[in-house]
Amino acid sequence: MPYRDKAKQKEWRVKNKDKILEWRNANRERICELSKKWARENPEKVKATRATRHEKNPEKRKAQDAKWKANNPDKVKLIARTFRVNHLEQEKQRLKKYRTDLSDGYIRDKLRLKSSDEVPQALIEAKRLQLLIRRMTNENSNAIT
Repeated sequence: MPYRDKAKQKEWRVKNKDKILEWRNANRERICELSKKWARENPEKVKATRATRHEKNPEKRKAQDAKWKANNPDKVKLIARTFRVNHLEQEKQRLKKYRTDLSDGYIRDKLRLKSSDEVPQALIEAKRLQLLIRRMTNENSNAIT
């Protein structure tokens, strides 16, 4: 099958489809080994081909993910749990920064508002100032005692 012309190559494949399938079935293990070996040696190419395949068919990918999650609820829980454990320290640091910087989201939480609520920026600034004053008074009262 050493054709340089792609049309002839395709024509040959169509004619010999049964032979190709027969050979693949007979050499399934060898093909699998070679494929795995190639994938280990070329992780960047594997990652790129997966990414393009997922970009081309996002609906198909979502359907496959939903089907896998439905069939493997224990694995889904395990993955979520390990993700939370592995990212717990990062989340703590993020929330600490959120508090110390008095971000808008933190102030909305203090005002007990949903993030989707329309809140005037002046109200957020007033609450931020109130929280700063409260922090300063607590620091000063702690320093005195």
